[in-house]
Amino acid sequence: MTAAIAIGQQTQPGKSTRRAKTELTAREFEQFQEMSEEMVRQKGLLNVIQAATYLEVSRERIYELMERNILRRYEFLGRVYLSFQEVHDRRRADIKSGRPKRSLVKRIAVSLKAATQTDSVQRKQGGYAGPYYRKGRRPKK
Repeated sequence: MTAAIAIGQQTQPGKSTRRAKTELTAREFEQFQEMSEEMVRQKGLLNVIQAATYLEVSRERIYELMERNILRRYEFLGRVYLSFQEVHDRRRADIKSGRPKRSLVKRIAVSLKAATQTDSVQRKQGGYAGPYYRKGRRPKK
């Protein structure tokens, strides 16, 4: 069983590149759906590079925070993600502990830089928080 969502690379010889990129196995599609649901619960998921940029630390520091269970890791389709809410809370906690507040220009620059580091799986979801924002815009019954 396959689903027509474009992610991934060609994995089977003989298949056209276009077809291989648009087909997911049932398990991959299931993980894609789980990622979408988790994005809603966590108000978005950031990859390691985005989290490091947002917190203004190295990738190694992000991995260290994950090892210490300070930031929870999520794995979808073989990639590691972190909760936007947890990363944001971590950033706010650093400000309270003496880190100076960033200026508006600096916040915009960091946001734009993080946005350029979106990976292909996040892009297919609509960005780091695509499902979260789409869910918020749906009319409530």
